[in-house]
Amino acid sequence: MFFYGCRHCYALEADINAWADEHADLISFRRLPAIVAPSWITLAKGFFIAEQLGELDRLHPALYEAIHKQGEQFNNDYMLMKFFIDHGVKRQAFIEANNSKALAEKLDHARIMTVKYGLRGVPAIIVNGKFKTAPFYTHSRQEMLLVLNQLIEQERSSAFNHR
Repeated sequence: MFFYGCRHCYALEADINAWADEHADLISFRRLPAIVAPSWITLAKGFFIAEQLGELDRLHPALYEAIHKQGEQFNNDYMLMKFFIDHGVKRQAFIEANNSKALAEKLDHARIMTVKYGLRGVPAIIVNGKFKTAPFYTHSRQEMLLVLNQLIEQERSSAFNHR
C-alpha cells in the first residue's frame, strides 16, 4: 500500500519493482493506494483512473515523477484531470472514469483496507492478508525485502504443510 505523495514510497519503487519481478513465479504483487486521510483521495483516484483506462503502466511512474521530480501537487480533481490530459488521455475519458461507480467502489475498498491493516503511514506491504511489514519496522528497504522473502517462504511452507 502506498501514497504517491510519500517520498519513502517513491524511494522504494525501484526496489519493490525489481523484487516483484524476481519473485513473479511465487507471488501475485498488487499495488493499492492507502487512504489515511481525506487529502489522499485525489491521488488514490489517479491510480484507479489510470488503471481503469488501461494506462497504469505508463502513468504510475509519471505521477511519481510529476510529484517528486517536478514538484507538482494534485490537490483536487481538476489538477489531476490536467495531468491526465497533458499525458494524452481524453478529457471525456477522464471525466467518465472519475465519475464512475467502479472508481467509487475501488476508493471504498482502499479506505477499508487502510483501516483493516491499521495503516497510519506508508509504504506498507501486506503478505497474504496476514502479515504487514514496512521499512519503518525493519529500519531499511533492504531489510524489509528480506523480511518479505521470509514471510513468503513461511506462507509457502504453511500452505504446503496443509495439503
